[in-house]
Amino acid sequence: PKPKPERKVVKMIKNNPDIDSALNHVFMDRYPADAVRKLEQLKPVEAGEILKTKSLGTAMKVWRRFSPYFGARVLKEMDLDYRIMLLGQIEPNFGASFLKALDEETRLETLELIRERFVKNDLIRAMSYQEDSAGALMDARAMYFRPDMTVGEVIAILRGRPHGMYRKLYTVDDENQLHGIIDIEDVALADHTHTLSTLERHNPVCV
Repeated sequence: PKPKPERKVVKMIKNNPDIDSALNHVFMDRYPADAVRKLEQLKPVEAGEILKTKSLGTAMKVWRRFSPYFGARVLKEMDLDYRIMLLGQIEPNFGASFLKALDEETRLETLELIRERFVKNDLIRAMSYQEDSAGALMDARAMYFRPDMTVGEVIAILRGRPHGMYRKLYTVDDENQLHGIIDIEDVALADHTHTLSTLERHNPVCV
């Protein structure tokens, strides 16, 4: 027999003891920004399995704080029913930021299956006018990080990406608004214990 989803989640958390305390229901509900920082260190499929075990109200607090890039990757791992439920409940600007970062095939497939016309129209409209969001200002393939992440944490994530793919990294705040820009060379040369906030420069036009 296949293992139950709950057992998979428990095993997953046991294999990642450093995130154990950050992923219990109470912590995630009260401190969603801290929970997001922990979840974004996991593989998207692992983060998705954990979110499936939470109530929609608690999970929504986390979805609203995901960077567009990571949120899109987690959304892609969810079954279509969950995607449609989430996009029907979350504010259109958040849903649109995830959809814009998805590959075209997955984005169109998801939109096609949304039955509520007003939900679909709101998402399409939001995708067209999000000029002041990080998702609109940057390419969907860009990497978004939190300013308080350490250089060591970021390097660990970048090791899984093709070499030379990124020249700049971007930081976003808890509302996913663009916070700063960092040259990849500065990250490579920095002390691994330093946070990105010590390296970022702020864009005077967009921030």
